[in-house]
Order: sequence, then structure tokens, then C-alpha cells
Amino acid sequence: MKKGIYIAIILFITAGCGTPLQQPWNNFNAYFNTFYNTQQYYEEGLEQNQAQTAELNPLVPVRVFLPPTSAGLQEFELAIETGASILRNHNESKYVEPAIFIIGKSYFYRSEYFSALEKFQELRVYADSDLAQEAVFWQGRTYLEMQNINEGIRYLEQELDLVEAWNESTRANIHTLLAQLYVEQQNWSTAADLLDESLLYLEDRDEQARAFFLYGQVLEEMGNYEDARLAYAEVNPTHLYYDLEFNAKRKEAELLRRLGNFDRALTLYQRMERDDKNLDVRPELSYEVARTYQFRGDINRAYELYLEIPDNQLRPPNSETLAKVYYALGEIYRFEYEDYRSAAEYFDRAAAQNVNPEQMPSGFDAAELASSFGEYAQIRQSIAEKDSLLWLGALEGEEFNQVIDEIEAQQRAELERELREREQRGDRAAVMDLDEDSVVDAAETTEYGFLNINDPIMLADASRQFQAQWGERPLVDNWRRSEAASRARLPRVVSDGEEIILEQPDEIAPQQAQLALNLGNIPRTEEERLEVEKQRENQYYQLANIYFLSFDLPDSAAVYYQKVADSGLDSDLSPRALHSLVEIELLHGNRERALDYGEKLLELYYHTVFAQRAADRLGLDYVELRDMEPVYREAEEERNLAERARYLEERAMETTDDTQRPYLLFEAAEEYIRAAQDRDENSAEKRARWFDLVEKWEVDQENFSTLQDSAAVMLRDTTLSADDHHYWQSLADSTQAKPNLEEVFPFEGAYWDSTRSVLHQIETEHASSSVMPRVEILQQTLAKPESMQPGGDDATADAEPSVDLNGEEGEAPLCSELPEPPVISGGMDAFLQSVPYPVWAEDAGISGELSYRVTISPNGELLDFEQASSMDRSGIPQAFEQAMQAGLTFEPLPSDESVTCVITFPFDTGN
Repeated sequence: MKKGIYIAIILFITAGCGTPLQQPWNNFNAYFNTFYNTQQYYEEGLEQNQAQTAELNPLVPVRVFLPPTSAGLQEFELAIETGASILRNHNESKYVEPAIFIIGKSYFYRSEYFSALEKFQELRVYADSDLAQEAVFWQGRTYLEMQNINEGIRYLEQELDLVEAWNESTRANIHTLLAQLYVEQQNWSTAADLLDESLLYLEDRDEQARAFFLYGQVLEEMGNYEDARLAYAEVNPTHLYYDLEFNAKRKEAELLRRLGNFDRALTLYQRMERDDKNLDVRPELSYEVARTYQFRGDINRAYELYLEIPDNQLRPPNSETLAKVYYALGEIYRFEYEDYRSAAEYFDRAAAQNVNPEQMPSGFDAAELASSFGEYAQIRQSIAEKDSLLWLGALEGEEFNQVIDEIEAQQRAELERELREREQRGDRAAVMDLDEDSVVDAAETTEYGFLNINDPIMLADASRQFQAQWGERPLVDNWRRSEAASRARLPRVVSDGEEIILEQPDEIAPQQAQLALNLGNIPRTEEERLEVEKQRENQYYQLANIYFLSFDLPDSAAVYYQKVADSGLDSDLSPRALHSLVEIELLHGNRERALDYGEKLLELYYHTVFAQRAADRLGLDYVELRDMEPVYREAEEERNLAERARYLEERAMETTDDTQRPYLLFEAAEEYIRAAQDRDENSAEKRARWFDLVEKWEVDQENFSTLQDSAAVMLRDTTLSADDHHYWQSLADSTQAKPNLEEVFPFEGAYWDSTRSVLHQIETEHASSSVMPRVEILQQTLAKPESMQPGGDDATADAEPSVDLNGEEGEAPLCSELPEPPVISGGMDAFLQSVPYPVWAEDAGISGELSYRVTISPNGELLDFEQASSMDRSGIPQAFEQAMQAGLTFEPLPSDESVTCVITFPFDTGN
């Protein structure tokens, strides 16, 4: 009965069109099938898309949520089309929102991000809570792929605040995604906090593993190496992404190494090296093992391991590993062995590898270092050659011939050794007797591939045979022409039917070889030596630049900059070298030494741009002296040094530029110093004696002061005997005998007085000028002893002019030999009226006397004059000298020769 009822119901349901239950059932079946197909298309596309994931690069932040690839695009298109049919034909069904979600994700994986955003925004508005939250996550993910980082952060943080009841897993995804966005901004701290909150709540195992890896990278960027190591250790094995597990272990070992735990790092690296799953990357792991030994300080062991990696025929390293190995060997030769030529060779090999820059560590600058070290090697070799040439050029006669003979003998011995080595290489030529059976066996063997193409032993044998036949021929066109000469000396492989024999070439006498010794390069004249020295100085400067700019060895650079600055052979290089020394001393924090170099640069090369740069760096005043160059040129045209000094003084007083005046005055002071030194041929000897005496006096003063302090201490002892008390009291009351410094003071005379006067004028009128440090040094050096300072005797204004007829002995006869003293043309009063006293002197009303030693020609012309009195040159002596130069003459003398005498002029600046 029941069975019949069931059959009736089924027949009723499946009856023809128009029954009450038939139409809804058909509708449900249609949109369910459509959604099922949409979902299937999407999953097929996703599987293909994720299967094409790129190899992980541990040097850049890993993506927790993988970006789209180019796979599965057709399946995603079908998912979009079938999903859109649900929206068109079944817009009232419950599958509308899931269809929108699939369409949005399909657009995302097709990299059609604007369409994806539109769907996710639509889903966020109309979907229920779970799908709406998912839509927020995917919209943020889309912003990440679009590299719209700021908008992605703003949107996710806004949505996190708006939604209250977040699904725990979705919120963890959003926090992780937000951390990824902050990583793009290199906001490591915020990214680390977000990852720390979300790691344990991520449901996808693979995504959690990548999140831990990213967390380790972020902590590593923050310098938190121990926590970063622990994060890498939390990366769980994943069946899909073994490279993630491998790189996590490798990162863990790297951080152990960075933390100084070399033994644990070595253990982990070696364990990975023995793992069969890492067979393809064993050369890279061998590199890491060698690197660990290098960082641990076991340089020789590291060196040996590095050399084994390129020679591994079974597991040849890839280009990136090979480049890093050669780079590390370059570092060893650079820092440990200090063999810069070998370092240049290995850096060049590293730069020659065809590498992916994204797979290389930051700071990998092999090409730059290869260039720098190669240039260094060439310059050092050239300097050594020039040193040798200069040394040879200094030899004379038999000694020179003997050295040349020794050099020729050394070169001939080297050539003989090279010929013997070539012959020995030919003797080792391998001859193989191949028969038909061996050829057949090779063709049929499949263990190492067809014709044993993968057999390492046979490959090595073939390589040795090739080298025996062809030598080290370069893999370039026209190699035969470049090798023709050397190949002619090697044994030739010939065949006389069945037997292969070696035919030796005729012996080449070493004496017939041309030696590369060119005696014409040896400088034999002074001009040739100077030219070689200039070339060497230029290379000193280049070498210093390499040390400073390329090698980051400022101390080594300073040695060669100093050589250039001291020699002064090249006026273009010397200011550059001094400027570099300023920079090096500032780099070391030695401001005082930097100031010394800077002041020397300003003194010797003021007109150069390097002087201006040094002044800016040191905070010194720099006056642009382009307008003053004509002044210097005109001063140099004056007949003697004293006239140059007076000319510079005049121009200093005439200029309206207060910043230039102190420099002109200082130049005048230096010209006065040169004039004083030039006038006295024993000046250098006198100065040396003076400085020795002053130094001894200062030491004696210090010792005497110490002795008196000791006496004062002893006198406080009440237990002293009467004799001891008397002894110490006599020491305390004693005075130190001062040497007679006045007798040996070398800076006495008119030109030295002029120097002191000019320096005093700079001090009083331009105390803020940057030339003052040099002024103060000269003032301290030229200061007179206290006993030689001007006394307080007042000269009377009405004192009569006097003439010392005796003067001093010199080349000209004395005025005492004349029948009567010389007479000033126009009279003394007229001359005194012509003296242009300084304004300050006229206001002060100073009176006194000023004596000059003058030389007069027979016709009364003033030939020369020099201040004889010790009056400070504060402006009054200069005014007299200006008047003397302008118009002081004498009545004709009753003599056929020039005469010398001392004339004393009274003055009163107030009248």
C-alpha cells in the first residue's frame, strides 16, 4: 500500500508541465548546477595558478598571501561567465552572493584589479557578515597587488574599527595583510606588532608558515636577531613549498652565525648539506659553511673550502653561488692577505658571472671593486716601476752596469723556466687508443645518458685531452693568430699510420729571445728625473683616492695625500691633496689638525675652489680674491721684497672692502718677513739658535718652579734641623738667572718691526677675520723679550733733528766722511708737514722721535731707508716712509759715492 503511494507521489512530481512542484524543482536544479560549475572552474584555475608559484627569494620580504600568476586564466574566465549567468537568470537565489565572491576572486587572479574591486565593494554592501568580512580582506589584498599601499592601510584600519564582531580567522588574515602593507612602507615596528597578534590564528598552514617567515624577516630588519631566529624556527614543513622550509633553516643558521654562535650554525648548515632533499643546492650550502668559517676567523679553512666549490664537477654551482664564492675570496685577499692584485682578480671573476641581481645580497658591488682593485694594481705596479727607474737613474758608472747585468740575468732565467714548463706540459699530453668496441659501448651505455654525456669521469678525461691538444686557448675568434708564436715551441701531435707519437720542436736558445729591458726609460738628466717624479706624484694622488673613496681606508689615503701636499711638484694636485686631508681629519674628529691643513690651504692656494670648500667645511671666513689677483701680480713686479710689502700695504689702505684688507695686510707682513730673511744671510742660523735658547729657558723655568714648590713644602716641616731649614729657605728665596735673550734675538731690524706693526694693525682693526689664527702665531713667534720693549721715555716735540754721521758700516761710505751733514731739500719742517699721519694719531696728538738709516746718492736722491729706532709700527713709521718715498730728497753731496747715515725726525701728530 505504502509502496503504491510513493510511486504515485513520484509520478505526480515527475508528471508533465504545469504541476505545482515541478517548476521550483527545475529552477533549483538549474542554478545549483550553474553555481557548481562556477565553483569548479574557479578551483581548477586556482590550482593551476598556485602551482606556478615563483621560487622564494629570502632576500626580499616574502608574500604571505601569494600574488596571482599567469596560469588558469581561461578557467577563471569561465568562472566569471557562469557566475554572471546566475546573477542574470537567478538573481533571487541564495547563490547570488557566493557567485559575486567567486567572480571577484576570478577577476583578482586574472589581474583585472579594478573589476575585482568593484565586485568586492558590492559584496561588502549586500552580503551577510561572514562574506562581507571576507570582502574586506580581499579588497585589501587587491590594493596590495595594485601597490596602492596608503589606500590599502587606510581602508583596512577603517574597516577594523567599524566592524565589531569579527570572525577570528578573518581578522587574523586582515592583520597579517595589514602587516604586509606596512612592510611595503618599511614600517617594521608596526608590521611586527600586527604579525605577533595574528600568527597563531591563521588557519591555512602554508600561509601561517609564510607569515612566520615574514615575521623573522621583519625582526631581522629591526636588528632583533635572536627573536628573528626563533621565528624562522617556527616555520613548519609544508608539502607544497619545500623552498620555504629550506630557506627558513638557512636563515636560522645565518642568524646563529650573526649572533656569534658559529658551532651551532656550522652544525645546522652541515646537516642541511647532508640532506638528500638539498642535493641540488649543496654548492650553495658549501658556500655557507665556508662563509661561517670565514666569519669565525678560520681564514685558511674558509679559503680551502671556497676553492673546492668551483672545481666540483659533480655538482657545479650556479652563477649566483659562483659569484659569491669569488667575491668572498676577493674579500680574503683584500682584508686578510692584503694582496690587492689577487683581490682584483677574484672580484673581476665575480663580476663576470651572469647573475640575477635580485638573488644577490645587498652591497654586492663586485664590478665596482674589480675596477677599483684593478686600477689599484696597475697604479702600484706603475709606482714601483718609477721608483725603480729613479733608483737606477741615480746610479753611476760601474754600479749602474752591474745592476743592469743582474736584471738581464734574472729575466733570462725566468724565460728559460717558462720554456721548460711549456715543454713539460707538452710531455704530459694524453694519447688514448680508441677501438670500435669502446665506441659501441659508449653509444649503448645509458646510465649516464646517451654517449655518456653526463659521466663526470669521462668529461674530465675529455677535458684533459682537449687541453693537452689545444692548451689554454681562449674561446674567441682568431685565437690561432694570437697563439701561433707560442704554439710553435710546443710538441706537436702527429700520426704515422697506426701509432700516435710526439714530435719535439727544435730547441730554441734562450739567448735568442728578446729581453723586455728598455734602458731608454731610465731618467739620466735632472729634467727627466723631475718628469718621472711628477708622474709618480700624480699616481700617488690616484692611489690615495682609491684608498679613500673605494677602499674606505682614510689612514692609508692620508699617507699618499701627505706625500703630494709636501712635494708641491704639481700645483694643481697639492690643493686637492690638502683639501682631502682636511676631510680625513674631520672624519676622525681631529678638528685642530683639520684647521692646520685648512689654514695651509688658504695660505698657499687661496685662489682655488678647494680653499673655498675647506673654509666652508671649517667655518672660516673666505674672501673671494679674484679682484685681488691683479694686485698680487702688480706686487710681484716690484723690484724687491720690501717694495712689494709696501705696495700691498698701500693697496690694503686704499681698498674699501673690509674683508679683503686683513688678507692684503697679512700678505704684506709675509713679504716683510721674506725681505728681512733675504737681507741677512745668517738669518736661518740665528733663528735656530734663538729657538733653542728659548726652549732651554722654558725647561729651566719649569724645573726651577718645581724646585721652589718642593722648598715651600719642606719649609712646612717643623722637624727640620737648622741647617736643613737654612738650605731650603735659601732655595725658596733664590731667583733664577735669566739668559741674555736680547743678544741673540733674531727678529730685530726695520723689516721685522714692519712685520710686527702690520700684524698689530690686523689684530686691532680686524680681530674677527679668519686670518687671525695665523696672525697670532706670528705675533707670538716675533714678540720681543720684555727687556727690549719700548721704554717710557717721552720725546719732546721741539727736539731738533739730528744726523748720526757715523751710521753703520756697510757697502756705502759713512756720512762722517763728508765735510758737512746732508741737508734735506726744502728743509726739515717742509718734509715734516708732508707726513700723512693716520687719523687716530692726529686725534691722539702723539709726539716723539723716529730714526731712519738712509742711503743717499751723490745727487741727493734717497736710494734706500730702514727704520733704525725701535718704535712700534702702529702707523706713524708707515706715514713717514710714505712721505719719504713720495718726495724726500737732499741737496747734492760733495762726494762721488753714495753715503749712509742715521737721521732722527721729531714729530708731533697733533700739529
